[in-house]
Amino acid sequence: RVAEALELARTYQVLIANEAEFEVISHEGNNIVDIRNRCCLCRGWQLYGLPCAHAVAALLSCRQNVHRFTESCFTVATYRKTYS
Repeated sequence: RVAEALELARTYQVLIANEAEFEVISHEGNNIVDIRNRCCLCRGWQLYGLPCAHAVAALLSCRQNVHRFTESCFTVATYRKTYS
């Protein structure tokens, strides 16, 4: 899912409002992303716990590691801890 978001994010234009808020422009419309609160206007980030393509575009624009912004339940470490 993150790989798909990375592909889509490359086609988006990102406008920086401040260090945490961004406007992401795509062919579908505009979305506001707040990386501090991990939310996007499309609500994909809040619903799934993984950054949506809009959030990925915003994170890439400020050189952040996209994987650091996923919920811990999706990490290999949590998987191993759960099933060991």
